[in-house]
Amino acid sequence: TFSENDGSAECTLCEAGYSTEGVRGEDKCVACPAGQFTAEPGTGSCSKCAAGTSTDNKAGAHYCTDCPAGKIAAEEGAANCTACNAGSYSVSKKLCAVCK
Repeated sequence: TFSENDGSAECTLCEAGYSTEGVRGEDKCVACPAGQFTAEPGTGSCSKCAAGTSTDNKAGAHYCTDCPAGKIAAEEGAANCTACNAGSYSVSKKLCAVCK
């Protein structure tokens, strides 16, 4: 939550995709960085996208999306999915394998 004005009677929830990163006494919400999200308003901190998903390099995300065929996100917190190299293919949204 945050309060942007002096003399506020209450705090305001940050909208989905934004947080105060768990710091009390904030006067504004900040967008979750690319690769992280908040699905619900009022979340204190951003969560990393699961492996195999990303925020398509967008900040302030409400959710993460699955990597499309041919691309992967091997680790959690990926800002975007990366293409498998020539001579390989995606066997899952998290792993490329070499063509045989």
